[in-house]
Amino acid sequence: MRMGCTPRNKSFSFFSLAGDVNRDRIVDSQDYTIVVNDLNTSGGWAAGDLNADGVVNAADLQIVQTNLGQMLRPCRVPQMRRLIHCQRATL
Repeated sequence: MRMGCTPRNKSFSFFSLAGDVNRDRIVDSQDYTIVVNDLNTSGGWAAGDLNADGVVNAADLQIVQTNLGQMLRPCRVPQMRRLIHCQRATL
């Protein structure tokens, strides 16, 4: 009986930028507009609740205003050969 080959190494990238509501790696007027449009509503990050207090309010707007113009460079993932570990079993 042969057991299949399974990848052993996985990679992923993530980032966090205070005020970047739409997660496009820059805090800009789009983020500001999202927060302003959702003021005084409940919602998560995508609605503009940046401090996770359960409501989009002036505190969230302040986070965007403080970070306007901040940006993150795109992640560069090194090109690596995918390593696959194969196991064989004989019954």
